[in-house]
Amino acid sequence: MQNEELLDDFHFTPTEESITDLVSASVGQRLANYIIDSIVMQTLLYFAIIAIDQSTYLAKNAESSFVFVFLGLALLPFGYLWGCEYFIGRTLGKLITGTRVVYDDGTRPSVISILVRTLARAVPFEPFSIFFNEDRIMWHDQWSHTMVVDVKKSVLSQDV
Repeated sequence: MQNEELLDDFHFTPTEESITDLVSASVGQRLANYIIDSIVMQTLLYFAIIAIDQSTYLAKNAESSFVFVFLGLALLPFGYLWGCEYFIGRTLGKLITGTRVVYDDGTRPSVISILVRTLARAVPFEPFSIFFNEDRIMWHDQWSHTMVVDVKKSVLSQDV
């Protein structure tokens, strides 16, 4: 009886809930994202190689230049994907196709989720993972618990 009295005294006032309606990006949009971002990364790598080649310091030290070039070329695509998706929520490909990375509830992914998403792209045959399940969800989406949504067709929460 005492518990019932306590429950009667509790007044819950619902707050405004964030309404989200998420529409996944189409396979065509995802393919366009991949192609555009690949072109951007190849262009960045091209200019990085030119800059490294022009460096007089690296020309004098062949061993250090190899390590520098290897690390630079490995980290440049990682930095592009992680930086764009974490700080902006979109890469250039996603900006052009009108898509965005979000959690399943429509909120902005955390730094760890974007890190997992970016590292998962290094797995061999990961671009083909879209064909390995019925839901057409890529591994980097599954493992990071994120999704790519069509911004124009989706209603997203305010914090994205």
